[in-house]
Parts: sequence; C-alpha cells; structure tokens
Amino acid sequence: MKKQILFLVGLLSLMPLVLMGQNSTAGSGKLIPEQMTGLRAKGLYGNIRTVTDGDGMTMTFNKQGNITSKRWKDGSENVYSYTNQSQYSIDGHGSYKITFAENKRLETDIQEPECPEHYIFDNQGRLIESKYMMWPAMATEKYTYVGSEQLPSKMTLEHYDEMGTYLFTYIYEYIDVDTHGNWTKRKAAASLKTTEYVENGSDKVSTERKTLYETRTITYYPETANASASSTPAATGPSRYPAFVGGQTAMKKFFADNANPRKPAIATAGYGEVIVEFTVTENGEILNAKLKGRVSVSMDEEALRLVNMMPKWNSGLINGQPTRMNVQVGLRFFPKQEFRYIKTILH
Repeated sequence: MKKQILFLVGLLSLMPLVLMGQNSTAGSGKLIPEQMTGLRAKGLYGNIRTVTDGDGMTMTFNKQGNITSKRWKDGSENVYSYTNQSQYSIDGHGSYKITFAENKRLETDIQEPECPEHYIFDNQGRLIESKYMMWPAMATEKYTYVGSEQLPSKMTLEHYDEMGTYLFTYIYEYIDVDTHGNWTKRKAAASLKTTEYVENGSDKVSTERKTLYETRTITYYPETANASASSTPAATGPSRYPAFVGGQTAMKKFFADNANPRKPAIATAGYGEVIVEFTVTENGEILNAKLKGRVSVSMDEEALRLVNMMPKWNSGLINGQPTRMNVQVGLRFFPKQEFRYIKTILH
C-alpha cells in the first residue's frame, strides 16, 4: 500500500520540532523530570493550555505540562485521567506509567511493557528523538537543530509495515513564531522515500516531494504575578540560548535584506568575516555590540550597523528565567553575503 506524504501532515503539525543536533546548552548535566513534560515531548515551550492544528485537532494540557485530552474536528475525543503525575489512563482504560532515565522520558503501557514510547532530549531540553507505535511497528522521529536554536531545522520519520519501509523527511522554514518561541506558521519541504518489498525481485524504490504550509493556534495559561505561585517552580524550568525570532533562516534574510554591499568601500574591501558580539537582554533587546574580528573599516562599520538595527530576539532562559547572554555572529560581504550564528556566552 503506497503511502502519501499527506498521511502525516496533520499529525506532524503537533509533533515535536526539535532535532538531533549540536549539544551546546545553556544548562549543563542531565535534565530533571520537570524539564521533560508532555509539552516538551511535543516540542512545545511555555505554560501552554491548548494547541489546535490546521486540521482542527486540539490537544489540551494541564498546568504541569501533561496532556489531558485530544479532540478531533469530528467531535471524537481521548481523555487522559491521571492517578498522579506519573500514571494515567486513556478514556478510563489501561494504565500507563511515566518514568525518567537520563534525559529520557518513557511512557509504558503496564499491560504491554515491551513497547514503551520514549522521548530523548539534549542538555538544552530540546527533543532529539521520539519513538512510538504506528501499527504494526514502532516509528522513530529524529530532530536536527542549527546551533542553539529552539526549533528544529529538520525532522525524519522512519516506519515500516508488511509492504515496505517509509522514510519521511521535513526541512522547515519558520514564518511566524510567538513570544514563547513556538511556531504558529511554517513551511516544510517534505519528501517520502518508499521502498516496496517485491517477492522474488528487486525492491521498488520511489520518492515523492511536496511543499507544505502548516498553521496552528496556541493558547496559554495566564502568567502568575508571583513566580512562587506557579505550579512549576522557576528552578525547574527550561534552559535555552537566545535566538533570532524565526530562527537562523529569518536572521539571514534580515541581514540580506538590509545589507548594503553596493557601497564601493565594501565591495572592494576584500575577503574576510567580521565577527560581532552583542548582549541579548532579559527582554530580548540588543545592546553593547562590539567587534571581535575585524576585516576593514567599511565592512566593520556595516556589520555593526546591521547588528544594531536587529529587532528583539527571543531571550535566553536558565531554569525558566529570562537571562542576559552574549551572542557572537559572523558577517561576510564579499565575494558573496554570508551570515552565521557562532556561539552564545553566559555572563
């Protein structure tokens, strides 16, 4: 049975975005359970109440970050009832236990313990792998990030059945990202490589490609005036590096749209990368831009001009608290424009 790319579009819009990538972190060491909630297992950030995808499927979460219901457009619904924060049933049936190993969340059906769902995170708290049952076998998703970005640049999903194997690949471009760092609109270059088993012959391999546009609506619980009143203590919140809103793709577009490479002094300045370091404040403002690697006066000045005109970033977090951090970026104007994130430095 040939599977189409659209088979997973609605499902993937609510699945985690983040991927197997670099392990640079704003925190260090292994995560604690409060950093591996059901929300984080879906690649979501912040005190989310509901997420509704473009097909009308809504997931609802409690204030502890665990899913409480899935409701589809046709009115059908799964309700998750928790005996405690580590055990639940679905629609009153079964018993599922949540356990944690090092940077891993496991959800195990007590009646069928041989096939637990698992979610693996990097030290920054980003999802890098999830595995779950997609009958008749387990499916595996892997996520790839660029640098310390919060949202993944790529996701792959591998699955098989009695007819063959299927490899889905999604390359993401984020169009709209909210203030919590969750995407609300994105573009995906999607491909499906199908290997169909052929009895007494060579397997048949085919590839399909599509461009997808996905949207979703997210609601949040109200922020509490007193952090100590929060159901999740700040000391157990997520950690992340600051990021340009929309990710590296949006940052490169901003620089490309605003750079002035036609200035003769820049066009003839020669080769080299200008490195600029700046501070991203607790509310995302850009301050204290300074040169860490020079090329020429004209190129150095242009690089500083571009950095200083950047819009607010998504601020960095340590244990859920907005934290001032320094960021370095590299800008190259000749022979072609190139812009890249280099690293984040903690104060």
